[in-house]
Amino acid sequence: MKAEEQNVERLHVLAQQIGLDVPQACVPGILSNMALLEKYVALIMELPLPDVCIPAPEYTP
Repeated sequence: MKAEEQNVERLHVLAQQIGLDVPQACVPGILSNMALLEKYVALIMELPLPDVCIPAPEYTP
């Protein structure tokens, strides 16, 4: 199975898990966005974090 076919299958499994109907015309755009988000996740996961992090201050708008 090619990587693109695996990604389409993964998309359909994820959509089914949350009860989302994905029109075929939307699949390429969704796959593109998923790939972009996976790149951002990889960047975040590469950040070194110490074992003890000081919590962020409380946000007040």
